[in-house]
Amino acid sequence: MKHAVRSLVPVAIPLLLLGGIAAVVLQPAVPRTAAIPLSVKLQHLQGVAVAKFAQLPTFEKATAETPSIVEVYYGFGKLFPYAQADAITRQRALPLIELNPQHTELAAIAAGKYDSYLDAYAKATAAFRDPVVISFGHEMNGEWYSWGYRHTLPTVFVAAWRHIVSLFRGQDARNVIWLWTVNIGHPGNRQVSPIAPWWPGGSYVTWVGIDGYFRLPSDTFATLFGATFVQVRALTTKPVLITETAVAPGPAAAGQVASLFNGVRSYGMLGYIWFDAVGTQDWRIEDDPPALAAFRREARTYSSAGSWPSRAARAHARRRPGTRRG
Repeated sequence: MKHAVRSLVPVAIPLLLLGGIAAVVLQPAVPRTAAIPLSVKLQHLQGVAVAKFAQLPTFEKATAETPSIVEVYYGFGKLFPYAQADAITRQRALPLIELNPQHTELAAIAAGKYDSYLDAYAKATAAFRDPVVISFGHEMNGEWYSWGYRHTLPTVFVAAWRHIVSLFRGQDARNVIWLWTVNIGHPGNRQVSPIAPWWPGGSYVTWVGIDGYFRLPSDTFATLFGATFVQVRALTTKPVLITETAVAPGPAAAGQVASLFNGVRSYGMLGYIWFDAVGTQDWRIEDDPPALAAFRREARTYSSAGSWPSRAARAHARRRPGTRRG
């Protein structure tokens, strides 16, 4: 179900266009040294999605937690957000870029009409060196986006996804973790379609993301995410991350916060990302004291079990996230 604000406006970045297609990506004058090794062991990710990067300290102060993954939103055609990704990484967190084709035909992407832009984006991403998560066209199984259900055929989405991933690999952008993100769905929900037709194949995906919000007092982790998790596991054994979630204010909020943490653990997921912004309603955890108190308790225990990057990361052999298969 449509839930997120999508009025999230990133910091403006100049874009050089050539024939309507981005052709140049500016690079820092000084070569960048990777701050986080590619050889990482990911566990117990705790993240946040914010309307503006400047709002991150507010979330950190309220929750007494430093996110290990930070989600930002950018439209297709924008430059790789080098400065913001660098700021996130230097906080020892993992950048997650939602690359959304709001005004772009997916068939044109699949046909190669945006290859000059994608080549430049891929080169900038490769030059960044540290791991970056990219999610293209998230929630495509829902009807509320132009690139998704009822607007774009699943075969066209899959062709565009595969084209993008193949192009990035051709530019040796092997530091990309490809996150394929779907919205929760339930039998009888006509706004959301089954996820299988949208699946691009295990060789084109590193992680799977699921978006879902606790809207009703009766919602639990299992009732929200369980059915979609079953659909995912019918397709792949790839790691699963809750990529957008939050809890509506009310008497049930504290218990639902606990349900979120318990569910992520019991389902063996990578972690979660809290949507700390105003969308269809105010999802900010700092605006709901009972939920915030529960969040602080649960997050403290959760984060003590592991974080990004874990100490074990340095002991692991260097690997390339973009090449994971199966």
